[in-house]
Amino acid sequence: SAVMSEEALEIFGLDKSGDVSAIIDEKIIPEDRAQARDDLAKAINSKSDYHSEYRIQDRSGNLRWILAQGRAKYDE
Repeated sequence: SAVMSEEALEIFGLDKSGDVSAIIDEKIIPEDRAQARDDLAKAINSKSDYHSEYRIQDRSGNLRWILAQGRAKYDE
């Protein structure tokens, strides 16, 4: 699971942290989903920072560009 900032939770219309895969499937527009999945997988597999740009449709129906950035924490 992911820990998301309060701002990210608000943008995605979520109450609490959620599964990033579910966010990709439900919130990101279909044309951008594959790239978002690839960016996430690449960051996890290479243990590097996550950077991705994609579009979502907000609660008002407006298209919004998102620049997502993150860093994974791994069990040692």
